[in-house]
Amino acid sequence: MKKKKQGVPFPIGRIPSAGITSYLKNGKVVYRPSSSKQKRSNTRPQFAQRQRMRHTIALWKMLKQGCDTLMFTQHTTAYNGFVSLANRLPAVFVPKNPGMKDASL
Repeated sequence: MKKKKQGVPFPIGRIPSAGITSYLKNGKVVYRPSSSKQKRSNTRPQFAQRQRMRHTIALWKMLKQGCDTLMFTQHTTAYNGFVSLANRLPAVFVPKNPGMKDASL
């Protein structure tokens, strides 16, 4: 949302530092909290997909540094071709540990 000065104490739009969003409704300025209280859904399939994507991204970063990526030519980009193949791999579950950044490799 574009922030504009409307002659009100706060600009219209989202203000992340204050945690509020303001907008015009029926000619009046409305303020509401901009942070969501909804819990992130963590079903088993969603968790497995997040881990699969984390693993795929880590593999791609290593692959594009050290190899020729021209072998993935069946899609619009080499990355899309790699992701298409990597999504067929089983999910690799890595513990959340700052020292294990490349543990999925």
